[in-house]
Amino acid sequence: MSGPRCCIPFLVLAFLAPSVFGVAAPTPVRSEVIMRIPWGWGPAGLSRIEANESEAEGPASFAVAPGGDLWVLDQVAARVVRFDARGRVAGVVLLPSPTFQDLEVWSDGRLVILDRLVRRSVLVVGPDGADPVEHAVQGPLAPEPGEITAILARSDGIWLEVAHRHSFRLLDEDLAPVPESPALPGRVLRRGGGSLELSLRLPTGVAVGWRDSMGMGPAPMVLEVGPVLRLAWAEDLGEDRFWLIHVIPAAGGRGDRFSGALRDRSGAVLAFFEAGGADAEWSQVREFRVLDGGDLLQMELRPEGVRFLRWRLP
Repeated sequence: MSGPRCCIPFLVLAFLAPSVFGVAAPTPVRSEVIMRIPWGWGPAGLSRIEANESEAEGPASFAVAPGGDLWVLDQVAARVVRFDARGRVAGVVLLPSPTFQDLEVWSDGRLVILDRLVRRSVLVVGPDGADPVEHAVQGPLAPEPGEITAILARSDGIWLEVAHRHSFRLLDEDLAPVPESPALPGRVLRRGGGSLELSLRLPTGVAVGWRDSMGMGPAPMVLEVGPVLRLAWAEDLGEDRFWLIHVIPAAGGRGDRFSGALRDRSGAVLAFFEAGGADAEWSQVREFRVLDGGDLLQMELRPEGVRFLRWRLP
């Protein structure tokens, strides 16, 4: 009788205060709003299409310029808009069509903008709109460009991820086409020569694994993360840490939410957050960016406009 009773306080204490027993408790990540941009078709606003019989459409993606300014893909108005730290317009690049969906910024400031559905190409253009060059993305490693799930800038060029299955290098260090590129399983790592494998194990799991530059590695581990509607973003930070962000149903059925966790390679949660902005009404492609150091930037589309949040690691 005395044995089982004495175990109960120990188990409660271990659950409530894991750091007492040498296991660090996960840290909640806090956010701050760093910029707000109103809706509007003028030079200082961002454009949107209201939802009637189809999805609402606003800015699909964003990227960070080398100096820290934000480039926002305002594809409804067929342009990319550059904002400085105070939210003032610092530049505009006009696009040949409103069907571009994602972008990266190269180290020299050039933009690489992806249209996977209509033009099936990437447009490389200077930050002042000069010297535009377009490259086809369809090929043996991307036979159906609509399956492209990410465009990624790495020190050796521009890579495309296809259906979370594999990545290949489309453009080299000079942003010239790569004639023959080997495929790496999963999503190529920005900070290394390998790749990160991702796949859903519905309804509550995500399989995660790492491969080296030769595509070799152990079988992926399955993380039980709770209800998963879709993957939003994942990125390896090096130092055995990675971000995994997925969409979960909100309590009461009022819109979906993001659930994000910084984990180590064993799958243990180091830091976590939960955020709004995952409303399926909006046709967004890229909601998060990982900054050097591990902080996150989130672009959230709201009724009053677009706001950018920075999630700071402790």
